[in-house]
Amino acid sequence: MTYAIDPAAVDTIWAATVGLGRAELADTRRDTAAAAGSRLGDLAATAAVAAQRADDLATTALALVDELGANVQTCLATYLACDRNSAGVFHELRR
Repeated sequence: MTYAIDPAAVDTIWAATVGLGRAELADTRRDTAAAAGSRLGDLAATAAVAAQRADDLATTALALVDELGANVQTCLATYLACDRNSAGVFHELRR
């Protein structure tokens, strides 16, 4: 099966969707740091734990998004380097 891929369109769609989501995750990390430093009296310790968990989740999600983005870019480079008619194998998408 042959696929016709427009790498510029992939990059545009990626930026408009995944890129925006990544920015939200980065903002979450900033916000959780502020929440952990809040003065909430008896709730401060609980808020700090919750903020740390949210930060850990956002950190993991950012790493996954970045890894997938790198793999997509590698696949696009493979596609551009081939004759665009052969069945390509994109090992980066197997995981």
